Amino acid sequence: MEIKNKFALGTNKLRKDALDIVEFGINSVLPSNLIKKSLKYNSGVVEIEGDSFECERIFVVGAGKASGLMAVEVEKILPVEYGFVNCKDDRYITSKIKVVRAGHPYPDVYSINGVTEMIGINTKYHLTSKDLVLCLISGGASSLMVYPKAGISFEDLSKTYEILVKSGMTINEMNIVRKHISKIKGGKFPSYFGDSQFVSLILSDVIGDDISMIGSGLTAVDKTRPDDALNILIRYDIQKEIPKSVLNVLREPFYENVCDVKNYIIGNNKLALLSMFEKAAVLGYKPIVLNSKVIGDAQKTAEEISEEILNVEHYGKNAFILGGETTLRVPKDSGKGGRNQHFALTTLHALRNYNREWCCVAIGSDGSDYLNEYAGAIVDYTIVPSLKNAKEYLDNYDSNTLLKELGNSLIITGPTGTNVCDLFLYILK
Repeated sequence: MEIKNKFALGTNKLRKDALDIVEFGINSVLPSNLIKKSLKYNSGVVEIEGDSFECERIFVVGAGKASGLMAVEVEKILPVEYGFVNCKDDRYITSKIKVVRAGHPYPDVYSINGVTEMIGINTKYHLTSKDLVLCLISGGASSLMVYPKAGISFEDLSKTYEILVKSGMTINEMNIVRKHISKIKGGKFPSYFGDSQFVSLILSDVIGDDISMIGSGLTAVDKTRPDDALNILIRYDIQKEIPKSVLNVLREPFYENVCDVKNYIIGNNKLALLSMFEKAAVLGYKPIVLNSKVIGDAQKTAEEISEEILNVEHYGKNAFILGGETTLRVPKDSGKGGRNQHFALTTLHALRNYNREWCCVAIGSDGSDYLNEYAGAIVDYTIVPSLKNAKEYLDNYDSNTLLKELGNSLIITGPTGTNVCDLFLYILK
């Protein structure tokens, strides 16, 4: 992965170094590196993280922003009989595993059709205990792979997803709701594959690596209940916007058919942060991983962090590394942007009076910050003289428009092939 407009953005040393550091961090969690370390095969035995699985046939299913590249790497190691994964893009070349583009951040018809193809493997190939089904999961699977419960139309499901995304709730809260309106989420997906051995390789985009939340917990036993989902909708005061069919399902008697299977997390946000730390040190900085669990409102969080890094508590450090995933509660008549662009613009406004050289990057590790063409943004002291009415743009949730006008701010990577939440970097000279 490389930042496509790095030359244009790298107008000074701080900017060049910052872009090199985040690029190095994202590359450390690419499936091409992680799969090789985790997966081995020898004469009918698949080895994952030291565990062995004897099998006659191997099938691959799954979804996520990284599932396409994961599928490519799996085919290099395993003799796959057949596979089907849903991904945000379909540019990957595979021979046995079909990589199909599906909808994100909102599901589309391919999100459902893909699931139908996957669960049809059991009937088509008559799976037995001698077969291994390898499930590839990464962030984005919640919308790329959907199978609504009876009574919920695709239109109602799609509308619900859009309301949730714009509500400002955390990813965990969002996934609790998603799990209880789905036939496959919350640990129910493996039950469709008969007596086969079912294992999953997971690239985590969830703070704390809670398997029951990654991709809405396709392969992990769920501990929440429909009441929890209803209470979340009430807490964010959006229950009146949610389609009645969805509310009706959440009020039905609770019964879940789940399977407890082997799950392996092969990469996460912390790994990317540690790699950024190493790169910053090599470049001569004195780095510190300040926080690996950044959550909350993007604007408020950026303001708090901007204040914190100037605190004497961190004297002697000049590269501050953070990871996580902020949220935005976006009004209906908002402008254009994403949580990382909003975060970067907030930082630019918050540090506008800081009288030393500084730089900040906020980037989505998947290469998309709500708007698919931008991964995030880089801002620094050189832009401050051109900064006008930042608060007005922040209030209108229109960060993209102002950052475009300021120039040399928006980061372009295209799909990176991975997804481990967001990365943040501050460098102070």
